[in-house]
Amino acid sequence: MRRPASKHRKLLLAVAAAVFLSSCSARTGTAAQAGETVRAVAVEKVTRQDLGRSLELAAEFRPNQEVDLHAKIAGYLKAIYVDVGDHVKQGQLIAELEAPEMTQELAQAEATLKRSQVDVDRSRAELLRSEAQQSIRQVSYERLSAVVKARPNLVAQQEIDDARSRLQEADAQLSVARAGISASEEQVQIAAAGKERFDTMLAYLRITAPFAGTI
Repeated sequence: MRRPASKHRKLLLAVAAAVFLSSCSARTGTAAQAGETVRAVAVEKVTRQDLGRSLELAAEFRPNQEVDLHAKIAGYLKAIYVDVGDHVKQGQLIAELEAPEMTQELAQAEATLKRSQVDVDRSRAELLRSEAQQSIRQVSYERLSAVVKARPNLVAQQEIDDARSRLQEADAQLSVARAGISASEEQVQIAAAGKERFDTMLAYLRITAPFAGTI
């Protein structure tokens, strides 16, 4: 009876040993597998920041249109109202020049124009006086002529000749007055043209922007 119990005990010990070895083997395989899949990685704390990048390059800006401003006449710089980099509008005043000689010539042209206008007024007054005198002498001569026709011996021939001579003199003065007023009016036109020319030249002393842009 004891042998069977001993045999049965040995069988249980063998089974327990087999189970223990199997369990150890399974744990060893799991550990090995875990060692293969777990890897060490670098980590960083998450923060909010700008991801943009700035890049500096050497370059040159060129305008679509570029002009050099020059004065049309010679003069001295009187004032400049802009600087490099300023934005200007079309027609904006940039600088002014001065030309003393031209200013004097303009003053002379203005004086000549005024004198010519005064001459025109004087010539017109002279024309009116000559027309009035010619009209009076014309009437006197016509009256004497009418009397001579009505009564030939009533008026002396010398008086008729004097009246005719005074009428002819008045006609000549009237022609001179008309020619004088034409000459005076022509001088006014010449003086006005000269003044206008100097006004145009003085306008060239103002340098303005031909278009909107940057100095």
